[in-house]
Amino acid sequence: MGLFEDSYDTDTLRSFTPEERSALRTLHTQLEECEKEIGCLLAGQLGLDSDDPRVAEEVESAIEEWDESQHEAETTQTALTPLQQLLSRHAEVAQRIMDVCDVAIERAAKA
Repeated sequence: MGLFEDSYDTDTLRSFTPEERSALRTLHTQLEECEKEIGCLLAGQLGLDSDDPRVAEEVESAIEEWDESQHEAETTQTALTPLQQLLSRHAEVAQRIMDVCDVAIERAAKA
């Protein structure tokens, strides 16, 4: 993931209040930190350098698999392994980002 501003088009950025932009910057930073931690953990498990392109692919795959498994599960899984804990935290931050965006979309629809 890149800079906060690179994640949204200009019209979408304008729809956020200053408080929402600040919250989103913080949340995107947290999301990037989670992804880096997941990458470091997976790199160690795979015996790869953390900046090996295969690690980024593994991170993306692990996040997608976690999201799918959480949608399919009837109850939230208890995160037992360090990787599951990081993936769970990543999903929570991503959900908070979506929540902020949803509020802005609802406000824009009412305007």
